[in-house]
Amino acid sequence: MRKLRRTLCITVLALVMLVGGLSASWFYTIGLADGAQAKIPIISFPWEGAEELPHEAGENHKQLIDTIINGVSSDGTNIGLNNPNSYLAEEIDNRSSSWLFSSDTLGSMDYWENADINKYFDLDTSGLSFLIYFPNGEGKTYYLYTMTNNLGGQNSPNTPVGEYIYPVYRTTLTKNSEGKYEAMKTEEGYAESGYYSNPITGSIFVKYPSIDPDSWRAGARGESKDNAIYTFIGESQTAYLTQSINEKYYEVASVSANTVLRVSLDSQNSRSSIFVYSGNNLSEVSLQAGTQGGQDLTFVAQRNTTYYIVVRGDTYTSFTLKQN
Repeated sequence: MRKLRRTLCITVLALVMLVGGLSASWFYTIGLADGAQAKIPIISFPWEGAEELPHEAGENHKQLIDTIINGVSSDGTNIGLNNPNSYLAEEIDNRSSSWLFSSDTLGSMDYWENADINKYFDLDTSGLSFLIYFPNGEGKTYYLYTMTNNLGGQNSPNTPVGEYIYPVYRTTLTKNSEGKYEAMKTEEGYAESGYYSNPITGSIFVKYPSIDPDSWRAGARGESKDNAIYTFIGESQTAYLTQSINEKYYEVASVSANTVLRVSLDSQNSRSSIFVYSGNNLSEVSLQAGTQGGQDLTFVAQRNTTYYIVVRGDTYTSFTLKQN
């Protein structure tokens, strides 16, 4: 009997671990021989895909998502979507219902709303940008895009319009049975660079870089040079490697004149390495990281030539591309 009970418990635990989208942790109680009750914690993530979100310093996607849904200000006011009188809820309602200033997006790159939107960032999320997309109007399913990429300044997108920005995480927000918004699923993907559509000026006079939400696709980039991740001088990148993806490819923006470029590798793991290839795979320069990290690789980028930075070795490697 005890053996049967143990088998059943293991089976139940296995089934529970396979179920995604749980909203909280809970406990399964096992009866012991002496009548005592043992509680085994079942650790779950708050929604499907949440465990895949990066949470490094300044880039905590989950925290920003939580804030946008149920954020509370220092004075105790709910500033998130689940307060119908919050800035976010009212702004989405205004943009959805207005015939003159209609829009289906609200993002951190909004020039006119910058002061209000900055209330959603703190030190843990200061390195992020976000875009809320509500194609079917207020009160329906929303799509929240979060990204670490430095999009650029007015009229100066760091990623040329039409090039893919990666990674862009899309979190689907829907109302539950109590009428409250909750995150249902987060997916990693990519989207084309574009200009943010401001409901007051559109993209004519005030043009700030953003993404085109309609172009978003689920999936990874960087497995080969054919779908390399676009990078540019001055940008920092972090390569996450797994057994199935043991290297990442980054495409360097072409330069208009011969330029000395420097790749600064930030890794404490001696297994990390960086290779630079020309567009024709004719030249190769490698860099092996030391135990102290911070090593540099310098190369001369010829004008109008595409280069690829390939990261290998460690599961987590950051680098910055600079002009020497």
